[in-house]
Amino acid sequence: MDYNANDGAAYRVPEDFYKAIGGNEFGGATLNAPPSGFDTPQLAELFGAESSQTPPIGSDTPQPGPPQGIRSLLT
Repeated sequence: MDYNANDGAAYRVPEDFYKAIGGNEFGGATLNAPPSGFDTPQLAELFGAESSQTPPIGSDTPQPGPPQGIRSLLT
């Protein structure tokens, strides 16, 4: 499946994916780790990180950096 952000169509999660991880075609996965766990603590930390919405442009709210799990992988 190819995805092009410029084609104007809303992205949908493929059925095979959401059947395996929960949720539906619009997202909302309920599984956030393999049933037997991750091989490394770093992967568990990365996939367990909560995302935050970016404040609107012009907002006085400071923008957060990457989650700690990603930051540790980048350094």
